[in-house]
Amino acid sequence: GTIDVASFIYTHKGVAPSMDGSAATFAGTGTLRFDLTAATTFTVNTGAGTIGTNVEVRNPANVAAFVFNLAGNNLTVAGNMTLTAGGSTGTTAFDVNALTLTCTGANVTMGSNTSFAATGGAGVLRLNAATPPQTFTFSGTPTIVNLRISNNVTLAGAGTSLTVTGTLTHDGGVLDFSTRNLTSSGTYTRTGGSYSATSGYFIFSGAGANFQQGNTDYSIPNLRLTNTAAASMTGTGVLTVTTALDVNNPAGAFTHTVSAAKKLKVADAATVNYTAGSFDASLD
Repeated sequence: GTIDVASFIYTHKGVAPSMDGSAATFAGTGTLRFDLTAATTFTVNTGAGTIGTNVEVRNPANVAAFVFNLAGNNLTVAGNMTLTAGGSTGTTAFDVNALTLTCTGANVTMGSNTSFAATGGAGVLRLNAATPPQTFTFSGTPTIVNLRISNNVTLAGAGTSLTVTGTLTHDGGVLDFSTRNLTSSGTYTRTGGSYSATSGYFIFSGAGANFQQGNTDYSIPNLRLTNTAAASMTGTGVLTVTTALDVNNPAGAFTHTVSAAKKLKVADAATVNYTAGSFDASLD
């Protein structure tokens, strides 16, 4: 069946909520709010589930660190998705574990001291707006373990940087950094999609053969390389930086040749800002 929250806020404070993914859902323009009072596990039984209204996972405590676990099956949130933490030291972690949380609504918001975790390493937060673009707003310096971008996303908010610590996958849509920075400190994998920005940067701070740019040519307005050890590109596609390339990777060279062919280029009108570091070959 369906619980229609209409335009109201439906608040749940228990530690073991569940829904039948194949037979139950939520609807309405209001909000399904999970107020955390302890570690909480939300179980989606039978099959993948969909929540058709806005969802807020909130930690109202000022000092507590609470985790909201997703269990059972994959979940889609068709409304807005919001994470908030109380006070200045309370934290909220949405742990997708080994599952996929797909957000198809207009807005995803991460407040200060929030994160999307993935215990076991395989879980994914997927951004796939039903009506793009989707606005991803963040405060502070939140982290996501694994992020997949499948449709148009625009970064917004007062946060200084959003960091993906595991795998950042881009397989469709325009990722607009706007004035925000997005850091990939693990593996960056691109199989589709494009990029836009004003002053915002894509920052790669990973290491090893983890800059996987795919096999089609594309461009990024602003790229900053801060890899923490030797790193390399792996695909056959050529990446062109069109506005600004910042280089500060003294811990290890960035290899941009694949089978002796250069895969990183700088457009004629772009600026290169060099602090430290090296490449395996000159840039074109």
